[in-house]
Amino acid sequence: MKNISVYFGESLVTKLPKYIKSFVYANGELTLNVDFCHISKVLFFIKNHSTTQYKVLIDMTAVDYPDKDFRFEVVYSLLSVRFNSRLRIKTVINELETLESSTSLYPSAN
Repeated sequence: MKNISVYFGESLVTKLPKYIKSFVYANGELTLNVDFCHISKVLFFIKNHSTTQYKVLIDMTAVDYPDKDFRFEVVYSLLSVRFNSRLRIKTVINELETLESSTSLYPSAN
């Protein structure tokens, strides 16, 4: 039997098939993998859609993997107070690209 988070992940991929590359449910947490050029669109949807409402950015961090082509992994940890749910969104980017700021959606990203 599937966990409710797996159904939720499948639902998000169905709603945003061009933006969400994949999702993983492990250790009780759902993680979406998003292409860096679509991160703002996904964050906007995740924050404002009636079935998600992840209105709180708990944490945003980056990890540097110097040996990889896409050496930077940026991770957003979000909270939906309404649904008492947490979500992690990951994206990867290289040192030649830029990642659009999320401070207009989440001031705590500043």
